[in-house]
Amino acid sequence: MNDKRNAARAFTLVELLVVIAIIAILFLLVLRMFIVWGKKRVERKQGMVADFCPICREVRAFTLIRLHCKESPPELPDGWAVA
Repeated sequence: MNDKRNAARAFTLVELLVVIAIIAILFLLVLRMFIVWGKKRVERKQGMVADFCPICREVRAFTLIRLHCKESPPELPDGWAVA
């Protein structure tokens, strides 16, 4: 009985996985501080549309633009998968 109390406590698999997960999260948070994240903005013209203009109070033609913004590390080209 005394041997069991004095013996080093063995960790269970769940406890080890929790500790590894916490270390990984902390590592990623620290790593993110050192990586400069950039924003990429892509505008594509989709065509012309008619809409009401509140400035001149008439129906006018406007260029419809599709806007796509995303945050990404600048050293990786778009479309590359990070393993």
